[in-house]
Amino acid sequence: MNNSERANYVSAWNDVIEACFIDIIKYMPDVYKEIDVELPYEFLNQDFQEIRRDIEMIGEYTSKLVRVWLNQEKEDWILLHLHVQAEYFEDLPGKMFIHSGRIFQHFKQHSLTIVILCDEDKNWRPDEFSHGHEAFGTVLRFRFGNLKLLDFNSSSRWQELEKSDNLFANVIMAHLKALETLQAPQQRKIWKTKLTHRLYEKGLEEQDIRNLYKFIDKALILPEPLEKEFWEELKQFESELNVTYITKETLD
Repeated sequence: MNNSERANYVSAWNDVIEACFIDIIKYMPDVYKEIDVELPYEFLNQDFQEIRRDIEMIGEYTSKLVRVWLNQEKEDWILLHLHVQAEYFEDLPGKMFIHSGRIFQHFKQHSLTIVILCDEDKNWRPDEFSHGHEAFGTVLRFRFGNLKLLDFNSSSRWQELEKSDNLFANVIMAHLKALETLQAPQQRKIWKTKLTHRLYEKGLEEQDIRNLYKFIDKALILPEPLEKEFWEELKQFESELNVTYITKETLD
């Protein structure tokens, strides 16, 4: 990706996190079961931007802070820090700890950290930051959850994605095929077509189709001639379905 394409992909992740938030959390069952999904959740973008303004990050796609309500038995809310990491970053655990401390300092409220790992290193699975000296009896440990998208690249997990009605499954599939077809534009066009058609075949709502297509479009960037072919074929596909969900205007 060039700088412009990467900026667009970052923007796509930023948008899709907000569009598919509950579906993302469903991939984290221990968290999902504690949240009351019937109550409204709130993205605290302005507060979070202020909290993290001077924290230097490498390889980040996006990072969100969300106020969610716990299930009715607890009748309380918690802050969920959802971070999307594009590539290996040695100091990621330390940075997540700093974020957690800043969040507590600002809100005086507990937070939960989850990292979505989008990198290509199957062995990199950060989940803890520790600091201190056992010998002196002072040790700090900060643990956080993670979701490794590369884990879905096996045939069995891919079949799970294909069968799933979860909106975020489409995002995972597009991301994995973006990695797989980086040097294969014809294959990329094939997968862009398949994943786009899948949105309609699943019977998704019009706005969900638009939201997810925006991500697919930014993930599976094609050379101009292939993009033109794809667009013409998409218009024909929509014409056969007698719908007009995706236009240049709806993508702006």
